[in-house]
Amino acid sequence: MNSREHEALATIGLLAAQSDGRRDRTERDVLTATFESFGIAGIASVNAHVALGTATLEEEAQALVTPELRTAAWELALGVCHADGVLTPAERAFLEQLRVALGMPAEHAAQVDAPVAPHLLPAPMSAIEAAFPAATPATPVLADEAALDETIRQAAVFAAALELLPQGLATLGIVPLQLKLVADIGTAYGHRVDAGHAKELLATVGLGLGGQAIDGFARRLLGRLAGRFGGGMIGGVVDAATGAAATFAATWAIGEVAKSWYASGRALDRADLESRFAGALDDGRAAFERMRGSVEAQARTLGAGGPGRP
Repeated sequence: MNSREHEALATIGLLAAQSDGRRDRTERDVLTATFESFGIAGIASVNAHVALGTATLEEEAQALVTPELRTAAWELALGVCHADGVLTPAERAFLEQLRVALGMPAEHAAQVDAPVAPHLLPAPMSAIEAAFPAATPATPVLADEAALDETIRQAAVFAAALELLPQGLATLGIVPLQLKLVADIGTAYGHRVDAGHAKELLATVGLGLGGQAIDGFARRLLGRLAGRFGGGMIGGVVDAATGAAATFAATWAIGEVAKSWYASGRALDRADLESRFAGALDDGRAAFERMRGSVEAQARTLGAGGPGRP
């Protein structure tokens, strides 16, 4: 890859990050740091180009002349737009404009709503929300904690297995899975939990799902390109096992802190939630070492196209 191709890829990623109209600084900063870690120069000028509104998808797409780079740009944009688990109408329009600019065939439009195979994803949040009761009880429901512990374990194994799959887009299933885990736990305690509430809980403990997902996905994609093209992109190659361990621990901790939050009737303060999350992360890291074999077995099942979802 040459410097112009680096810039084009980075520009498309940053345009995708702001395509929802929110201009999320966290997403932009995470992308910028990830690109810099791979030795991509000129990120400051790329950021300025995007911020000033002078960057166009058509011009950036034209700079990517090989099918591999065009596919990478398309996957990067899909990953960024799907990072928070919800695709907005503005992001859909952006992705269609990009698909046309890249000259991707019409069948790629189907990837906008289903970027990974259905067996790699949990039920969408819209389906979960439709099944919620109309009212939230004033007092918590006594949930089956042993069953919830198993739900958390299965979700952590499944999320970590996605990190081990060779399909780059597979990791886009992680954020919906984590949001669904929060919703399932809240429902078990009798609470109504939509995607917004789930995200708020995780933001409270300092876990920005969008930034986390973008960093992990972009590193995998850029690491793949580094292996193919080199060109100085060597600083950020990710070891799949390391990513799996981190994802397992994060998912485990998300489940544990959600269980504490809803069991308390949502009465814990921020400091308590943060402390519980930090402790659960340590427990999750230790649990991964015990369950590494289960994660690898789940990855083999998913890679073979089996259902195996939580």
